[in-house]
Amino acid sequence: MVPVDDVDLIVVGGGGAGLMAAVTAAERGMKVVLLEKAHLLGGTTALSVGSISASQTSYQAAAGIEDSPASHAADLEAATLRFGIEDDPALRTLLAEHVGETVEVLKRLGVVFLGPFPQPPSSADRMHQVVPTSRVYIQRLEHACRKLAVKILLDCRAGALIAEGGKVVGVLAARAPGGGELRLNSKHGVILATGAMEANEALLRKFIKSWPAGIPPWNPLATGDGHVMACEVGGHVVHRPDMGPEHVMRMRFVAPPRNPLLQSLPLSRSATAFMAWAVKRLPATLTRPFIMSFITAALRPDPEIFKAGAVLVNKQGNRVGGDAGIAELSLAKEETRECWLILDARLARKFSRWPHFVSTAPGVGYAYLSDYKRSRPDLYVAGRTARELAAKLGIAEDAFSATLETVNSERDAEKQLLDGPYYALGPLKLWGLPAPVGLAVDTKLRVLDRNDNPIAGLFAAGNTGQGRFTVSGHGHGLAWAFTSGRLAAEAAVELAHFPRETRDQPTAYRRG
Repeated sequence: MVPVDDVDLIVVGGGGAGLMAAVTAAERGMKVVLLEKAHLLGGTTALSVGSISASQTSYQAAAGIEDSPASHAADLEAATLRFGIEDDPALRTLLAEHVGETVEVLKRLGVVFLGPFPQPPSSADRMHQVVPTSRVYIQRLEHACRKLAVKILLDCRAGALIAEGGKVVGVLAARAPGGGELRLNSKHGVILATGAMEANEALLRKFIKSWPAGIPPWNPLATGDGHVMACEVGGHVVHRPDMGPEHVMRMRFVAPPRNPLLQSLPLSRSATAFMAWAVKRLPATLTRPFIMSFITAALRPDPEIFKAGAVLVNKQGNRVGGDAGIAELSLAKEETRECWLILDARLARKFSRWPHFVSTAPGVGYAYLSDYKRSRPDLYVAGRTARELAAKLGIAEDAFSATLETVNSERDAEKQLLDGPYYALGPLKLWGLPAPVGLAVDTKLRVLDRNDNPIAGLFAAGNTGQGRFTVSGHGHGLAWAFTSGRLAAEAAVELAHFPRETRDQPTAYRRG
């Protein structure tokens, strides 16, 4: 086993939470090592749409938007009540009070945002959309890490925490492939930012008993490593009896056959600033198709489209789910867990203009049927008749026709699918998203033992350290990742009584 020289802080995980933690600690003078088990940095952050919901930012001020952390926290609480799940009011308030500062830190590091945009039912416009993609977060934070001399070890998987005298003092890790084992010693603790556990069925099923087998994870590397390591030294995962599969599974449109244009655009500060300028100043007819080509791969149908009469069908032409119930639970019972969204001419007309949209689309507002036709033709199929549509989709024509007949016989006239041409969007597939099942933490992001006492030297951030906080509502996943990573590092610095550097520190924006 190869020892690594003592450092001030070890960060495990190279996604948004871990990178932000590493930058924050290094800016305050700490010597930091960051471990990432993949061969690239990014984590779930790099797979996201890129939106952050934040209150009291300079972007809101420039747009004349009055908002407050208290209002933001109230909206978060209302969202959990709508979903019928419990939440952690202390962590919810922590996010609302500090996420505005996080946006300003990212801005200082060179991240450019559009917005803020509305995201109903939020009481204020809070949606800040990164330009052009979430890869910018990773690039800017990695650049800051390297500038601050953070040592980044890729292909390095943490296997266990080292605890001595009731304090976490290091990490045992293995380099891949064939790089041997490492013992990394830390003077002031370890921050676990290893992501969620949706790629570990056995572990997830301990906390969501009815989790079905075979649901593909949105992030295949989210195997709950941090959860396991923390529990081995006395931490515990918050039990969520209120959490079911429907809170974690989501239908998403499949990815495009090749990388969309936006994913290959330059990410320099000047390039992203120009893109933001172009989106604000040029006609939407020019900019909207480019934005849509990226985000439609991460969208799901809005629930209102099902209330209006749209249906889901599988490869056999049979209906998936019904007019009542949760579509994801029905799709989980399908063999391929793949389906198509079906609309007739009436629904196509309705969902082609405000206020009826197919999906919410960060950065452009809303995605209509025409957006899918223009920007994602691989997801869009039309047929003059139901049988023609079925033939184009390659699904059983007789069964599909019979499905529509059955649906129409069970519905009132205003919701029947009778008018050709018919349209299909898809395929849609079922994915396991980051589960809101995290280690118990306090408001300093210290991991708690089973008696709710902090474990010395151990912190957790992002999905790993969200306790009972459900991170409800669009744009709050990244908000929590970056904010909790930043606050965990600040707590580690504070608790270590570490001398602060004289270099300029991040400052929060506050109106007045």
